Amino acid sequence: MQSFSSEKDSLTIELGLLIDGGSTEELNTEILTSTSQQSLQIYDELILNSPYLSDSVMNSSILKEDVLNNALLRDILVANPQSAKRDSLIDKLDQRLVPMPDTMKAEIMQGLNFLSQKEILESQIEDLNSKERGCFSSLVNSFRKDTLVISLFDSLQNLFTNDDYLTSKYKATQLHISQGDTSNANLILFSIPSMFTFDLVEQNIYQQYLDLFSIMEQLDSLEYNISDINETQQQLLQNLAVGDSFIAGVYARNLLIAADILDYSEPVILPHDSLKSLLITEKSKSKSGIPEYPFIRLFPNPAKNYYVIEYYVPAISQEDDITVNIANIKGQTVSELSFKRHYNQVIQRCDQYPSGPYLLLLRLNSIKVASNIFIISR
Repeated sequence: MQSFSSEKDSLTIELGLLIDGGSTEELNTEILTSTSQQSLQIYDELILNSPYLSDSVMNSSILKEDVLNNALLRDILVANPQSAKRDSLIDKLDQRLVPMPDTMKAEIMQGLNFLSQKEILESQIEDLNSKERGCFSSLVNSFRKDTLVISLFDSLQNLFTNDDYLTSKYKATQLHISQGDTSNANLILFSIPSMFTFDLVEQNIYQQYLDLFSIMEQLDSLEYNISDINETQQQLLQNLAVGDSFIAGVYARNLLIAADILDYSEPVILPHDSLKSLLITEKSKSKSGIPEYPFIRLFPNPAKNYYVIEYYVPAISQEDDITVNIANIKGQTVSELSFKRHYNQVIQRCDQYPSGPYLLLLRLNSIKVASNIFIISR
């Protein structure tokens, strides 16, 4: 686990120094405050830092229409193939006062077919992160299953406390609460905002944990049976359970089930032709009128010995030609699969592919309708 962590940290530092020349804020400010007389200067600097431009810097570049005309902007976005995979950037591009000609935009969209060096580094970091977290999870599970561990609580608490991930801090808090140690639980919980920078979603999750642990603390300190929760606690748990896509919501839902307040059946979602009309929105239609529902994924990811491709395309006719193209980091096609069914899960062996990142392209009648990135790691 340590070797994965060290290599990941090294690549993360390297990537941080490469993205926007090491300072996104500085480069963003330079773009936003630039004038038309500085067009070539800004252009040269952005090309120099390519293909490691952040979405933020590319967004600012698109907005500075008085500095970067369509030709200059085209070169910048072509030099950063990841731009083609960002719907928000392409939407902004379409909103420019002077529309970019379709032929020039088509050059940018070629970035869908291969990976930039920035994306390769990011995928390598994510691969190492997945391996590191996999080792951590295995270590936690081994402690829980090992009947010879003298103090399971101390072993797990040491793991969670010394781990730098936010989820581990929540688990450390929960462990203290399960032992009736509300003092140390609160110490960890209230220190979390000083250790991590939250976005809006993470702030909402943190508040959910505050509410959940407050109820758990009350139940423990008053020696309540779970069936004795009062109306206020019940309402708060029900509010939390609505957001059961997050762990705090799942715990709240389980408390309500344990108290016989809530009946819950785990949903089983199966693909069905009747759902197609719900899956395709107006926004997902191309200019040609062909639906472009971006539904292709691969699991497990990273893959080792095999992987499963799951895809869906809407039916146009009985003669639809459905293909999946697999390309390496150089944009070279290493495999092309042809299918007739509009939804399927297909098992593929990957022993013929070397380790590294790959790009999946789903085409319906030769038109690209979805793409995704996956990693083969051995």
